[in-house]
Amino acid sequence: MKEFSEIEVILPERIRFYRQKQGLTQGQLSESVNVTEHYIAEIENAIKFPSMELIKSISFALNVPIYCLMQTQDSIDKINYLELQDALASKDEAELSAMLDVLLTINKCKE
Repeated sequence: MKEFSEIEVILPERIRFYRQKQGLTQGQLSESVNVTEHYIAEIENAIKFPSMELIKSISFALNVPIYCLMQTQDSIDKINYLELQDALASKDEAELSAMLDVLLTINKCKE
């Protein structure tokens, strides 16, 4: 059985995620990038791996930077953490307190 690299697992998931987020069908995406709907299905099901040129076309069609299609969960977590850190650094004590109240309320609602 073939062992998949991380990018071979992540790319199909990201393409499907961003396609669905844009409200596009596989057929609509396939028309935008000039391949068959079947080929998009094979990409999303990790049967085929697209060329870099096709990845660029898909990225453009989905209006998503290429790096978003290829990010690992670790890199997403790191970027999210850094963005959160930057956002919190610009807040004053009252704003931070209000945000904490919101987070605590959300957490209670989940219990």
